[in-house]
Amino acid sequence: MEAEVIIIGAGISGLVAARELTSAGHRVLVLEARDVPGGRIREVCKPGFTKTVQAGAEFIHGELDDSFDLLRSAGIGWATFSGEIWQKKKGKLSRQEEFIEGGEALVKALAELKEDKPVALFLEQHFPGAQFSMLREEVTRFVEGYDAADTRRASSFALREEFIGEDDEQYYPAAGYFPLVRYLTDACSRAGGRFMYGHPVKEVAWERGRVRVRTAAGEYEAQRVLVTVPLGVLLAREGAPAAIRFSPGLPEIRNMAADLGYGGVIKYNLQFKERFWEYAVPGSDLSALSFLLSDAPVPTWWTYPEDTVPILTGWLAGPAAAAKTGQPEELLLTLALDSLSQIFGLPQEKLRTLLTGWDVADWLQDPYSLGAYSYATVGAADIRSRLSAPVSDTIWFCGEALAASGVGGTVDAAIISGKAAARGLLHILG
Repeated sequence: MEAEVIIIGAGISGLVAARELTSAGHRVLVLEARDVPGGRIREVCKPGFTKTVQAGAEFIHGELDDSFDLLRSAGIGWATFSGEIWQKKKGKLSRQEEFIEGGEALVKALAELKEDKPVALFLEQHFPGAQFSMLREEVTRFVEGYDAADTRRASSFALREEFIGEDDEQYYPAAGYFPLVRYLTDACSRAGGRFMYGHPVKEVAWERGRVRVRTAAGEYEAQRVLVTVPLGVLLAREGAPAAIRFSPGLPEIRNMAADLGYGGVIKYNLQFKERFWEYAVPGSDLSALSFLLSDAPVPTWWTYPEDTVPILTGWLAGPAAAAKTGQPEELLLTLALDSLSQIFGLPQEKLRTLLTGWDVADWLQDPYSLGAYSYATVGAADIRSRLSAPVSDTIWFCGEALAASGVGGTVDAAIISGKAAARGLLHILG
């Protein structure tokens, strides 16, 4: 056999599992559809940029031990994302004082909630009428923008965890996440793990204790297979570049995956000749700006106040991203510049003269992601548990969508899930 375990996907979850298995002495083959590892971690350095930017995962959302422990083992440092949060709403730019207007009433209602329900239904039942219109609007904007979620499906219990239990502090790996990808691939290779890139998997034929994995380039055999692809790939229609056929079929896996939430993101990185936002609005000193939230078409922007490189990162997520996905990049760029024009009161033509480089990552159009990251739906915990259970001790699934704990939809969740899958495999392999 080619290996004891074939891992499909060289994102963080697959790489963490591969490191655990190879360090225990097991033969592992990693098949990756892309030409490089990393999955939804992607570095970009294009003409017009003076530094590498992150088109995918970028932050560490809180005091997350699994992330910090792995970064420490790789010798990779991190920093606190600090600075001021500003908002532009109804034409007024100001420092953000309250995260959500009426936030205390929201937290109280969430704390008293006895039964989970979709966020849209929770808001309709607990905050009806015109007096709560702003609260409903801001909560909806948060769930759609931060969680990339549909409020008609997103879990109110998950929203409660975010508002009540989450650490507000944000961190980031000092040089981005890709050094961690290199560390994990190097560690696996040194321990005998093999990587094959440009190998999108087409079929997994299996029986108990034996799998045959077919790619466009050939077939590979192993005792077990670990599938680490994103939810969008598990749900890909037959004939799509990323679609994987299981033989015998696993319709229950697809049905469970469909019951979890998976959102889209269009992420912008724009470099300018200067940090124009610091002086663009008379009477407003934005030299310490970190996050800027607005009601513009591309509503969320951030920059690193301590960084002298004039880069703004834009974020369009959830249903709003789904409505714009697939448009030509030039139109998506125009949408971003129109948004910045609305926020800072500068003509779009002026912004174009200042622009030196730009990148648009439309993750819904990425053939091997078909979206950005998962979000919790009602009943998600039970679905994750069932999806993480092995099929006949032969097929395992893991990834950020399946983590039993940690912050869902994050690199930390991918690390947790990869470790858990490796432990399950090690128990079977001995």
